[in-house]
Amino acid sequence: MVLLTMSTIDLVWQGAIYIIIFGVVTCVGMLLFTTILSIPFDTSTSSIKVNHSLIRLTGVVSVVFGIYYMYNLGVNDELFTVWFG
Repeated sequence: MVLLTMSTIDLVWQGAIYIIIFGVVTCVGMLLFTTILSIPFDTSTSSIKVNHSLIRLTGVVSVVFGIYYMYNLGVNDELFTVWFG
């Protein structure tokens, strides 16, 4: 997105301002999103069983999504044929 926008900007200082604003807003957005995601883990610390279940569930979902993403990219989008085909 930054490269597409930078191609339409004529002045260097406008490009620099855009990159700075984009970077700051991206960092703030990631901070807020991570904070919101951590709320269930923080509130479940009083019950160790619930906390450990949340951690395990998060790990399983992450692994399953990673396998799905690799399969989709490698097989459906034929990325593996570039290397092995």
